[in-house]
Amino acid sequence: MKLNSYYLHAIDCQNGNPFDGIHSIEVLKEILNSGELKSKRLRGITDKSSGGWNGLDYISLCDYRRRNNRPYGNDQFLKGYNAYETYIKESLSFILTKNKICTIKPRLVEPIIFDWDSHYTMYELGNSTEGRYSDLPDEVQVKDRISFDRIKGMTIPIEYMVTEHIPEFKSKKYKYIPPYTIEELVEYLKQLKDILSAYSVSNELYDLETQELLNNEDDVARAVERVHIK
Repeated sequence: MKLNSYYLHAIDCQNGNPFDGIHSIEVLKEILNSGELKSKRLRGITDKSSGGWNGLDYISLCDYRRRNNRPYGNDQFLKGYNAYETYIKESLSFILTKNKICTIKPRLVEPIIFDWDSHYTMYELGNSTEGRYSDLPDEVQVKDRISFDRIKGMTIPIEYMVTEHIPEFKSKKYKYIPPYTIEELVEYLKQLKDILSAYSVSNELYDLETQELLNNEDDVARAVERVHIK
């Protein structure tokens, strides 16, 4: 699959912590049970402080083909400051066709990492009625909802899942989870495919890095081997 022709939507970013496969499946089931991808407000969330650039009424997507845009020049500090690196690389993500999805390209603002009031700025602009904003050059947004028939499968962050990550925060939410083995990955992917099939959603799974289909244990082993010889 050539992801340049698609949008991606992360369902459960790990924030640099170990990949929590159990929690990701819980989030996936919650989304599938809702019948469509929905904005926070349509999911019953009305607290503005819980939102990001997408606020309460929009869904954030990563435009894969824009992930290498460098609007901030060649500053190494900002290299990779985008939706792909921040969210997609750490999460199971829906692959969405660009056909019949009406997206809005937010106005690009300076990275909030330079703003002392970064979260306040993001929440205020995210809920603005005067336009859409983001500091992520590859982010696009969709108003309210996206139908499941736009989903063409999911990307799997194999590299992230088989790499060790030490929890950044000591809490029940962020705990140490060892990297996945090949056998564990195969079983996990089978579980994902079964869940997607049960909701009549495309169950094709792709390695995020290689964009290759993960059909069987050999496919998974090749994806893992690529990580280990990098």
